[in-house]
Amino acid sequence: MRPGRAEQTLGLLALLLAAGAGAGLCADEPSAEETLAKLGLKQAGIMLVLDAESEVHAKPNEIRRLSRELSNTRMQQRGTLSEKDYQATLKELSAEITQFRSELNTANQRIAQIPR
Repeated sequence: MRPGRAEQTLGLLALLLAAGAGAGLCADEPSAEETLAKLGLKQAGIMLVLDAESEVHAKPNEIRRLSRELSNTRMQQRGTLSEKDYQATLKELSAEITQFRSELNTANQRIAQIPR
């Protein structure tokens, strides 16, 4: 008599489980984490990432933090200026804003010239 489909499936599953049980790490083999560490890699979700990449990703955050600190320090310094220095700073900032607006207008004109 020929075995049914369910019996064949159970037999195949048992065979695969037995084969998979013997395919594990041997006692002298390093773990996957150790092997990745030797290669300078680490697991980040489903991706492998170089250790050096984490430094590259940390730098922009550090730059943003330092930029905020610099901006806050400049604002504090501007708050302690005399009236004459304050007016000069306002003129400087107004000139910078005008320059930025001019650059923005030029960029917008160039973008408008690009054929679609």
